[in-house]
Amino acid sequence: MSVECPFLDFAMLYNMSTKSHLIAYEQPYFERIRALIPDGSLIYFDQNLEGSLFYKGKLHFGYRVGSLRSLSILLHELGHFLDIDDARVVHSNWGLKTPFGTLGRLYGQSNSFRLTVRECSVVAWQTLLGRAVGFEDQEAETTLRALKGMPDWCLVPSYGDTFEENDESRYHWCRALVSEHLRKRSVDDALTELYRKISVLSLKAKEIT
Repeated sequence: MSVECPFLDFAMLYNMSTKSHLIAYEQPYFERIRALIPDGSLIYFDQNLEGSLFYKGKLHFGYRVGSLRSLSILLHELGHFLDIDDARVVHSNWGLKTPFGTLGRLYGQSNSFRLTVRECSVVAWQTLLGRAVGFEDQEAETTLRALKGMPDWCLVPSYGDTFEENDESRYHWCRALVSEHLRKRSVDDALTELYRKISVLSLKAKEIT
């Protein structure tokens, strides 16, 4: 069976002979992403990690969620790396905390939907990094759909008469925001910011070690 579609079941299509444990379709792109990272940088890719981890002066990027390993997960974490402010590069999971809430209200937060707005920016960076290595990240669309799990999702602008219609309108609002980011950013912008952040990481790591 040829593996051509990134939407196939990752759990069934692991290529266990490769070090990255990605499906065969994604392996060449993984190598291209790894080639973007300069030798001697403090960045490592970890197939067993979820999220990011700053440990002993090095920044580890995970590309696992549960039992799944995906290039899109890695691209999303790299998108966070580009999106966060410089001070957060030496914090595990970027020092980000998701507040708990109920019925669209976040404890200790204003009535905003900034968490979802941030994720839309990350998805845009994710898409551009994918394009940089020739990987059209269709999973970015799946990531957008998954934003309805964000704790501030109910605060995203919506219109409709039913729960489903409101959800769909929120999705289209987020999709439009990602498209706006992509109109203002380029692949060159993404690579420039990637290398700038790698330099910042090196400086920040020296400050705390």
